[in-house]
Amino acid sequence: MEKKFSSLVKNLFANFTGVRKTNVFSSPRHKRLSVETLESRQMLSVTPVAWDTVASAFAAYEDKLINKDVTDFSLVDNVYWVMNSEEFNAALALAQESPDSDVIAFDRDFDGEKIELAQTAGFTGLSGDIYIIGVNPDGENVDVTIDGSRVTRGFEFSEIIAGFYDVNIEKVNGTAIYASNAAIDLQNVTISDSASSAIYADSGNQITISGFSKFTGNSAAYGGAIYASQSSLTITDTEFSGNTASFGGAVYVTDSTVKLENALFENNTALFGGGILAIETNLQLLSTDENNPTTFTGNTATQYG
Repeated sequence: MEKKFSSLVKNLFANFTGVRKTNVFSSPRHKRLSVETLESRQMLSVTPVAWDTVASAFAAYEDKLINKDVTDFSLVDNVYWVMNSEEFNAALALAQESPDSDVIAFDRDFDGEKIELAQTAGFTGLSGDIYIIGVNPDGENVDVTIDGSRVTRGFEFSEIIAGFYDVNIEKVNGTAIYASNAAIDLQNVTISDSASSAIYADSGNQITISGFSKFTGNSAAYGGAIYASQSSLTITDTEFSGNTASFGGAVYVTDSTVKLENALFENNTALFGGGILAIETNLQLLSTDENNPTTFTGNTATQYG
């Protein structure tokens, strides 16, 4: 499955040329993080961007990419443009402390190096909603990989909305995304090599995955790619390959509702349920593309293959 988002976001944030600096105390709604040299020291500075220059861009993005039952960008308060790991982690910290809704995107000067997640990023109902988008102010996709090798859990979301768009998450020493009573939207996201379920949806969640997302090489006791309990999952145009678990090589679900549409399950392995193990779950296999139906191939299991 090839990535197809570039053409859809080509004009995203096209209005960001000629950003004007203003007083950081003027209650800006959008901010850009940048590194400036001052007396040979690297210091974070905040440059506000007026909301009216981005509202139409976000509206267009929402119309094309966002599941409107999950995400409403009209409620976004702050945008942070980051260039490297230091700024990404700083933006996460600011977003965690703020009740506002925040977007983290990537500046024109983003260095292309992997983003090293410094610590678990936890967001609760006291935090605002958070969206991480792999595009720059010119609407161009940037190659963003978040490396979680330093943490045992990547992101935690409770009672908020969170979205990941056009980014990769890899090598978390545990669960990449943990959710409880949250709405999570992933589009064109690859999560690989997580040491415990790439997504762990504890209860009361609405999980939407689409846009040629991929889950590869993840492992866990239950659900190498996804563990879900008492949650609703809608999975479209998504590939699960090479994931392993004792129960549910790619996906383990219990007491949930799962809709699969045009998904691929390939070469996943488990003791029970090589591709999916669903217990007391409403599992629906849908297809809107007769040339690309939900497919199970090469999955293996000792029982209930």
